[in-house]
Amino acid sequence: MLVRKMHVLGNDFVVFDARKDTLPWNPDTVRAIADRRRGLGCDQVLVRYEAPNRHAGMSVYNSDGTEAKACGNGAACIAKLLLEETGLDNVSIQCHNRLISGHYGGAAHDQITLDMGTARLGTLTPQHFTSDDFGVFASLTQLRLVHRFSFIEMGNSHLVILVQTSFSRNAVSDLMETSIIKQVSELLDINIVAMMQHWKTAPNTPIDNFYVEVLERGSGRTPSCGTGACAAVASVCYDTERAGLNISPGATRFHITQPGGISTVDCEGKNDSLYITGQKIIDWGLADKFY
Repeated sequence: MLVRKMHVLGNDFVVFDARKDTLPWNPDTVRAIADRRRGLGCDQVLVRYEAPNRHAGMSVYNSDGTEAKACGNGAACIAKLLLEETGLDNVSIQCHNRLISGHYGGAAHDQITLDMGTARLGTLTPQHFTSDDFGVFASLTQLRLVHRFSFIEMGNSHLVILVQTSFSRNAVSDLMETSIIKQVSELLDINIVAMMQHWKTAPNTPIDNFYVEVLERGSGRTPSCGTGACAAVASVCYDTERAGLNISPGATRFHITQPGGISTVDCEGKNDSLYITGQKIIDWGLADKFY
């Protein structure tokens, strides 16, 4: 089976081409591949396959063996391979129940722009919790640095936490290190996105600039996350009041800084598609046999 190693902004993948051969994609197999000491090592395992009326299908497995429903950075890797192979201007990828399309985002063909589709604003209802569980979430809502929450569906579910701008950027990292973040992620079976607006950082920093960190369910904290970046922007764009934010009037392009680097996300407004463009995709090459 053909296999390659790729990464986008530090979010790394082992990519399998399963159009001709396949493996038993069970949790044990995925964990063995993703193990950074005994396997190939990665945040997620991507499996490319044939999909009707699409240029490719993509399955995404977290390093703990569970399956994810979408992956923006992973889709960028598959899109890069498809664009190189086909010579087309635009390619389509089916990922679970979400259709993602991609094209080159720079003249040098070193960036990929993805149409990630629309986000859906979610709600949290009492049936998500037992009485004991509710105390865990309630304690998160009472943290002094938390300004507000949004529940965003981007294929994967995200709890987006807007951190008060009166704190330093380190507050985002500190928040993600707390045990309560992992508890809430496991409790809700959800990705956690912590974001802070950058508008106080430097004179030349765009006002529509956010710092974002993501805890991915099943993979832990990753250097970057495409669906997490889109969820962060959706929490801003889909909120007509934009409470507590200092956003440029009519802003449609947002700069997202994550530990692994910077991406841009474009969104015209509520119920519109989100387009993400990241930095250069690194392809470490191809092996013709595995397992």
